[in-house]
Amino acid sequence: MNDRRITVVRPSQIFDTFLDEFFNTTGLSTMMATQLDVDMYETESEVVIKAKAPGYKEEDVTITTEDNVLTIEGKIQEENEQKEGGKKYHLKEIRSESFIRSISLPTRVDAEKAEASFENGVITVTLPKMEEVKPKTIAIKTSKK
Repeated sequence: MNDRRITVVRPSQIFDTFLDEFFNTTGLSTMMATQLDVDMYETESEVVIKAKAPGYKEEDVTITTEDNVLTIEGKIQEENEQKEGGKKYHLKEIRSESFIRSISLPTRVDAEKAEASFENGVITVTLPKMEEVKPKTIAIKTSKK
């Protein structure tokens, strides 16, 4: 009878464990920020930015514009162990997270009329274009001869 057990480990698990140990022991994990995935498109009248922020709530996110640059920031605070009343953790992987993403806008926008929504972890920012940058139709005058 063979009592040996075989444990199968994926190479990615080894690498992930190495990174976790390295960053947790050096304190660099607090410096690491989550990457914010963004889509940006424009129509004739507006610029629209969509950003995925899973796990964040509306109150965790701040959106600002300055000098034709849109900045989206988010921060989730780690639960404070002293407030958790006598819990003894055996595993604690949920930590504070943050992101910041600044995006140069492709055209001038009217930030005063901007709107933002947050639904199912997706931030949508709609920025109306300034009137002077919107396309204009120029009528052709017929000449009488």
